[in-house]
Amino acid sequence: MRVRSVLLRKISMIGLVCGMFIFPGCSQKDISNEYVKLGNYKGIEISKGEPETISEERVENLFSMNAGFDQELYVDTKRKKVKDGDRIIIDLTEKINGEEITRQDMNVPVGSEHLAEGFREQVKGHSVGDTFEVDGIYTVTIKSILEVNPSFQEEKARIREEMEKEAQETWRQEQFQQIESYLLEHTEVIKEPEEGQEVIDLILGAIAKKEKLELTDEKFTNKAYEYGGDDKERDMGAELNKNEQDIALQNEVVMEWLLENAKEKK
Repeated sequence: MRVRSVLLRKISMIGLVCGMFIFPGCSQKDISNEYVKLGNYKGIEISKGEPETISEERVENLFSMNAGFDQELYVDTKRKKVKDGDRIIIDLTEKINGEEITRQDMNVPVGSEHLAEGFREQVKGHSVGDTFEVDGIYTVTIKSILEVNPSFQEEKARIREEMEKEAQETWRQEQFQQIESYLLEHTEVIKEPEEGQEVIDLILGAIAKKEKLELTDEKFTNKAYEYGGDDKERDMGAELNKNEQDIALQNEVVMEWLLENAKEKK
């Protein structure tokens, strides 16, 4: 299941439902219970930032690793002029201590961060068949420009999608961590929770009741499938009993609501 951090804690259900979560002394007008008294939780200020940008080079590297060294992985584009992001075949002659060393048929990604910036910039704009010097050290001959074989494009797109989803989830969990820290800092613990309980679960349960965010049985089922992932992830989720899954999914909904209502820290 794709619910982490506060969402995957195994907790006891003793005294934990108010509606669905029992909070002794809990009411529609009172956000406190015998365990905790909440401070302001609306409009929490956090450093939102943005999910990590997935570069084409990272996608390309993972794609190449997954695809192996299939000779048909890349094909000649028949295009003549080099642009950023291209993968090119070159002959490279390097002058070292007065001697020339030539490497032939090098497969070079033009946009690679591992290439010297001057090399990247001087290669762009040249055409297939050009021979030119770079930084007075290298002599480069461009032999062809490659692109991913169209039959592999779907797999490459899938890899990018997965990487972007992972980046989005990492960003989201970072926001959740900030919200959790704020809630714990601004909540008065009146009574220590029972063994197996977590303060953050008591807090989120109280907010769920106050803001009418509780999930119905149908919504619990839909949410479970939404975060269920593949069969392997569902097997991992099966290690939690139903009550624990319900708590985890309910916490997810509350944290999403708090994130939607959070403000950018000044």
